[in-house]
Amino acid sequence: MVMRRLLLVSAVVFHATMLMSRPSTVHADVGAGVGAAPIELTEPARRGRTYPLPALFVVNTGTEPGRYALQVKQLTPKGIDKEVPPDWLTFAQNGFSLPPKKGMSVALTLRVPNNAKGGSYRSDLIARTVASRPGGTAFGASAATELTFQVDAAPEGRHSRPWSRWGLPALAAAALIVVAALTAVQARRRAAARAGV
Repeated sequence: MVMRRLLLVSAVVFHATMLMSRPSTVHADVGAGVGAAPIELTEPARRGRTYPLPALFVVNTGTEPGRYALQVKQLTPKGIDKEVPPDWLTFAQNGFSLPPKKGMSVALTLRVPNNAKGGSYRSDLIARTVASRPGGTAFGASAATELTFQVDAAPEGRHSRPWSRWGLPALAAAALIVVAALTAVQARRRAAARAGV
C-alpha cells in the first residue's frame, strides 16, 4: 500500500515537472477574409463606360496586424465565361494594413474599354496577406469572392441610333400607314366631290 502511494505520488510529481518544464507556445497569426456575396454588376455593361461596383469587404481574421494586397485573377476556369482583365478594375485602396479582427470596405470601379468583347465575364477578387522578407515580398493567407458581369453584345454606337435593328423596319411601317391614310382621305374627298356634282 505504501509502495503504491509512493508510485502514485512519483507519477504526479513527474507529470507536473514535465508540464512546467515544457516551453509554452502562443500562436499568433494574420488571416484574410472577404465578404461572402459575389460582386455583381446587375445591368449589362457597355463599351467605353465606367461603373461603380459594390464594395469588397476585407477582414483580418488573425490575432496580429496585417498588410493586404488585392488582385483580380481567375482561380479556376469558369466554363464559357471570359476572364476579367486586371486593368479593367480599379481598387480605391490596395496595399493597406488592418488590425486584428478588423475589416474595411474597398470601393471598386469597372472600366470597360471600347474594344471589349461582348459576353459573360467571371473572375475572382483575391485579398492576400503580404509580408516583407529579405529579397522580396511573401504572400500568406488569402480569401476570394467572385466578380461577375455581362458586356453588351451590341456595339456601343448601335444603342443610340433609332434605325438600329428594329427601328428602321418600324419607321418604314409607320410611313406606309401614313401614306395609306392620306390616300384614303384623298379618295373620300374625290368621291364626295363627284357625288356633290
